[in-house]
Amino acid sequence: MQFGPASVHDRRQPTSIASACWAPAVVVASYFPDIVTQVGGAVGVSHANAYGHSLAVGVVAGAALGGIWSAAAGTPLTRAVVIAIGSILGHDMLDALQAMGWPWSGRLVQGRPFGLSPRIASEAIWSALLFAMFLALRICTGRSIGIDVPPTFTRSSVTRWMPHAIVAAILIAAVGTYILRGRHEQQLNAARRLLESGSYIDALAMAEKADAWPRGNRPGRVDMIRAEAHARLGHSEIAEALFLRSYEQDPTNFWALADLAEHYASSDRPERRRLARQRADELRQRFPRHPSLHVVLDGIERELSRADPAE
Repeated sequence: MQFGPASVHDRRQPTSIASACWAPAVVVASYFPDIVTQVGGAVGVSHANAYGHSLAVGVVAGAALGGIWSAAAGTPLTRAVVIAIGSILGHDMLDALQAMGWPWSGRLVQGRPFGLSPRIASEAIWSALLFAMFLALRICTGRSIGIDVPPTFTRSSVTRWMPHAIVAAILIAAVGTYILRGRHEQQLNAARRLLESGSYIDALAMAEKADAWPRGNRPGRVDMIRAEAHARLGHSEIAEALFLRSYEQDPTNFWALADLAEHYASSDRPERRRLARQRADELRQRFPRHPSLHVVLDGIERELSRADPAE
């Protein structure tokens, strides 16, 4: 609404189809980080979420999308690029605010309204409030609350309903993906609880359900649960492979490396104990300020002492 596809300063006007597709194009751009995350996750890219939400990728992708739109629709290049980059980085900014916690969300949301989690409900409330403020500003300044289309364009029934249908389809897909991802996160938490209660077979079965598309934004967590369950079932080699894969998927996860080192330390094989010491040194180097570092290192040393009294 605020930055329509045409203005009095434009030398050439976009076509009526391009004007009708303006809102869907902006919505697609604003969902670009999540599109990269989900497509990347579907093809096995473990860090797709980080790539999709990075500043550099947002700027480059916005410039590319804006350039393509400008060439295809006739929208001025500078405007198209700025809007595309702004839409993508705006998504990243809102995600950052959400990660810090929406202001006063606890006061606005009590319980589970309409069955929604407090996080989703607070996000919906703040989005609605911001949009209502925007609409009020548009009305007060005498501007339209729709997409401005040049009067010389004739809008057929197709160009009237098509943008609404496209935006509705995008939103339904986004909400559906969000709900499925939340369900898999819940299954992952359930697998963790089953593991802690000693139900290792059930934990593996629940982890298998959680390891489906769309996955959550924490790579390697499912493999950590699988690895711990197999380790407690006595499947040492399977557990080792899963611990390694979990760490490879997310080298920034302290606990992935810590669990791998502890697994090596609990082995009675000399070469595995040497690997445990190597991983312990890696923990010291890579996570020197982690609050649980000393506890983990003490546990590894105790395991190594019990495994080889001669040392």
